[in-house]
Amino acid sequence: MSKIEFELREKDIRFFNDMKLAGNPGFKKMITNHQAIIPGAMSAIAFFYFIYYQDFRTGILIGAVGVLWGLLVPLYLRHNSWQQVRKHYSEEDMGNILGMRTLKAQPGRLVETKGGEENTIPWKDIMRIEINKDKTYGFLYFDHNSALIIPKKTIKKAKFMDFMQEVLEYHTEANE
Repeated sequence: MSKIEFELREKDIRFFNDMKLAGNPGFKKMITNHQAIIPGAMSAIAFFYFIYYQDFRTGILIGAVGVLWGLLVPLYLRHNSWQQVRKHYSEEDMGNILGMRTLKAQPGRLVETKGGEENTIPWKDIMRIEINKDKTYGFLYFDHNSALIIPKKTIKKAKFMDFMQEVLEYHTEANE
């Protein structure tokens, strides 16, 4: 039996949201448009002003707007998507989601404790287990859009990879 204690922060939920958005083809296309196509078109217009009209100020201004567009609009889109997600949760909901929690991996189940309240999650209810590329977050997915997020940075008194390995073993055993 392995035990891990960690704190879930709003920053961790944002990371999960950004990760889900990065996997969305529609959002990827929109970001590509705003990072490459629109700034590229503005750069072509700026180049046209340089060459045809020999208006350097306007060309530089249009080019600068294109660069700023490519840098700032994707940040705005990510922030806006987070605001839309945030609207679905009241302050009370966020209070229940965020904070310190303890997970105990046991044969047949995962026990989650938060604020003295204990919840038992059977391994069969967990759809899949993932660790992000940087190995800074673990995700225990219940469906395609919801997961229990385990941030490595806030873990106290346990080893992240050891716990995730044990969780993966229990989950594999339960689904065989």
